[in-house]
Amino acid sequence: AYFWSVLLFDQKKVKFWYYALFSISIALAAYTHYFSFFFVVMVCFTGFLFVKKENFVKYLFSCGAAALLFLPHLKITLYQVQYGMENVSWIPVPESDWILKYLDYAFNQSWIVQMTIVVLIVSFLVVYRKNTKWNRLSIVAFMWFLIPFLFGYFYSVYKSPLLQYSVLLFSFPFLLIFLMSALPDKFDKLILAKFVLLAVVGEYS
Repeated sequence: AYFWSVLLFDQKKVKFWYYALFSISIALAAYTHYFSFFFVVMVCFTGFLFVKKENFVKYLFSCGAAALLFLPHLKITLYQVQYGMENVSWIPVPESDWILKYLDYAFNQSWIVQMTIVVLIVSFLVVYRKNTKWNRLSIVAFMWFLIPFLFGYFYSVYKSPLLQYSVLLFSFPFLLIFLMSALPDKFDKLILAKFVLLAVVGEYS
């Protein structure tokens, strides 16, 4: 995601090796886990919504290079997608409240932590409402969390169960980024104090 953001939104900083590192990082992420693979494919396609015309060919080439780097694993991937899902019968079909249970798990299974987070977010929106900069990248961050969950949920319900808490490890940070995008660009003492409060509550809850 770092190289993606630099390539698309910070062209003054871009050198050739940024494209190369972007391709390598995409390929390595794809090799790591199939949900990671799904995530980076989503990231690549999202980039086509933002890439400038003069950089389109270079971005397309870097995505293609990542695909070529993954090519040696393609046969294994296709086999596991076709047959491997039959061997995960130990994973239960997710219930309709799965996402609520996951968020409870993600936020420490503590109502104190969860209420603290809600209060802090509301206070940020009230205190910094004039400086809050919700933009299209905020929406992208949220969708990068939501789409993998929806894919995993509906695939698990209608095809074969595979949705577990661990598979959202790759996309969960972007839910946090979405929530943090309510903050102003500059930190002040009030923001620091609220983060210290959250850290203390999280430590002792």
